[in-house]
Amino acid sequence: MKTIFNRPVVVGLISFLLLSIAVVGAQAQSKSLTLTSLDGQPVTLDSMRGKVVVLAFGGSHIPLDRTLLPQLQRLASRYPNDKVSVIWAPTNSSRAGARGYASDDDLRAFAARYGFKGPVLRDQDGAFRQFGGQQLPIIVIFDKQGNLHGSPHAGMDPDEDIVNELSSVIDRLL
Repeated sequence: MKTIFNRPVVVGLISFLLLSIAVVGAQAQSKSLTLTSLDGQPVTLDSMRGKVVVLAFGGSHIPLDRTLLPQLQRLASRYPNDKVSVIWAPTNSSRAGARGYASDDDLRAFAARYGFKGPVLRDQDGAFRQFGGQQLPIIVIFDKQGNLHGSPHAGMDPDEDIVNELSSVIDRLL
């Protein structure tokens, strides 16, 4: 007896299953997400429980972050700090001489130059990769319980207004 498979359907099902596994894995790993403040202190996602968290991975070496940071500040200005935390998480290396190196002072200056006044937390361990990050910037949103909400927003059109797009998601989570 010959079995006939519809190849596009099989490929679609396999893709769906792999994506589902990746999302569940990212969800589990995000609970233990730890970044580092510019004064060297570990900051966990769990410590922000009770707030909606917008986490934007990027770096001073990413040209689009020059557009992203002012938009992140506009977004942060819309919400009280006790309800929403908008964080820039640069992936720059902290090792002098390494590719993509930026000192803590360099990152502070970069954020200030582009008007971002919120928390800057280093992603020293490549945490952005757990969200499928192959392209920076990548933005992820966590609800008040620390659960990943929706799909990561990877890349950025410099003409895109992410403030309104992200605000609609945040408003639903508050």
